[in-house]
Amino acid sequence: MYLYVNQIDDELKHYLSSKKKDELVGEVHSVFDRVINIHTETEDRLISVASKDIVQSPDMMKTTNDVNFKAWNVSLKQSKKVFLIGNYQLSVGEHIIDFEKAISRRVKIEKLSYSPNKFGKVIDKIDMFLALDGKQAGILNAYQYLFNQQKANVNSKLTIHQRALMDCLILFQRSYDPKQLKGFIGLGIGLTPSGDDFLTGLLTVLQAYDGYPISEIMSERQAWLDLIKSRTTTVSYYMLKHCLQGSTNEGLRQIIIKAENVSKKDMEQVLSIGSTSGTDMLVGVVTGYRMIRNLYLLGGKEDGIESYH
Repeated sequence: MYLYVNQIDDELKHYLSSKKKDELVGEVHSVFDRVINIHTETEDRLISVASKDIVQSPDMMKTTNDVNFKAWNVSLKQSKKVFLIGNYQLSVGEHIIDFEKAISRRVKIEKLSYSPNKFGKVIDKIDMFLALDGKQAGILNAYQYLFNQQKANVNSKLTIHQRALMDCLILFQRSYDPKQLKGFIGLGIGLTPSGDDFLTGLLTVLQAYDGYPISEIMSERQAWLDLIKSRTTTVSYYMLKHCLQGSTNEGLRQIIIKAENVSKKDMEQVLSIGSTSGTDMLVGVVTGYRMIRNLYLLGGKEDGIESYH
């Protein structure tokens, strides 16, 4: 059976195209309804093959052929070996993934300059969207309590993970010390815990505006990656690794690029990620905007915030 790919991360296409014919790429790591993950043999990568409704992400290829994808998904088993059998074809058992004609998509986070007026508008837009459409099962309650004085949402029904997320957010917003972000790693439940989704949104903003505290985190990137790998799920590890390498999913990338011109449709695209993942990512984004604006208003930090002036 052939599965034709119509969209692929440009760096992933370059990586696969550089390998030798009949070379072992890796093996199937995990199989989900809409995503199949392949762990590479020689590099620390997790390649995703996804259905058309999944938001484009780093190291991902997507297909519009839902019928063949579902048929392949049902029959596929973990640990199945994956080989490159041509310049643009992967072999997984009896199935062929063909990405020769796939459109390359860029997932790098673009570097931007700080604008006080722009930040105020985008914060208001995301806050309003989250108030109306955000999902409450993750970190949203804590954010609304701390920044928007919505104390009614905080009650005895909070889970142990939500209370822990609130504690971490309180500690971080007091000083914006990057060390406090370590408490979020792996915090929560599911394939990508809420703490990791929050960090993905936050790190995307910090990478785009390239100052404190991302400079401190990047100076110790390998130590951060080692810690992340030891604390969280495989999927979350690679999601955060991509952020620390300057890449993110297309939904977050568009929100950062459009800033004050972000639309409800843009935010709905991110919201569609996972159960509460999209909401938690948006909370990370708006927290990042608030942090940069507050540091700017306070006069900056010695290690980088002045560059926003």
